[in-house]
This record gives sequence, structure tokens and C-alpha cells, in this order.
Amino acid sequence: GEPLDSYPSTYSGTTYTFSKDFHDMSGTIKYMFDDNDRLMSMAWLYIPESKDDLENVYQTLCDETTQTYGESGFDSDMGTAKGNVWYLESGNIIVGVMSTGVNEAVQYQFLHPDVSNEKPQ
Repeated sequence: GEPLDSYPSTYSGTTYTFSKDFHDMSGTIKYMFDDNDRLMSMAWLYIPESKDDLENVYQTLCDETTQTYGESGFDSDMGTAKGNVWYLESGNIIVGVMSTGVNEAVQYQFLHPDVSNEKPQ
């Protein structure tokens, strides 16, 4: 279908956004391409209805990812942002929360191996 929006991606290509339901929740999915039209990242963004909703969605995504890929290799909670990273040969998976007090969101992101970081030592 037609994208909701398109704009320059952080990978020197184009980002396209679409409405996407995931686990019966309405969110936005974005596909980020590089300057050779290769998909570098795909992310689903969810704006929660409440603080409890934010925590429940975040925990559900982390639990499901842990069940499939094992424990995350990085876990951070800095108050306004927190997240987990799974470092995989097929590309990193990031589940993160951004909270400014006014705006809050959960993002579930998959990165191409070419733009994934190695697990910190």
C-alpha cells in the first residue's frame, strides 16, 4: 500500500512509514533503506495509552524475544530511556522505551548485520 509518510533515513536512503497492528495494538512500522535501496532497519513504534500499558508492552516484547533468542546482551535503564539489545549474527534486535514525561513510546527494532553493533565486552 501507500506509505503514511516518507523522509530521509539515517542510512542515507529513504524511510517509509505504514500503519501496522502488532499483537492487537495499533502502531507504526517504518522501513529504513540505505543509498543502495537495501533495507537496513525495520522498527515498529507503539504509543501507549498509559504508563501501565507502556510497561506491559515493553515487558511482553522483551519476554517474547528472550524466549526466542535467549537473554539479551545489554540491558539499560536510564530513567527517560531503557532497553534491551540482542546481538545476533543475523542482526541486532532492540526493544526500547523512550519517555519524556509528555511523550512515551515503545519501539521494537530489527537491524541489518551491516549496521548492527557487536556486543560490548
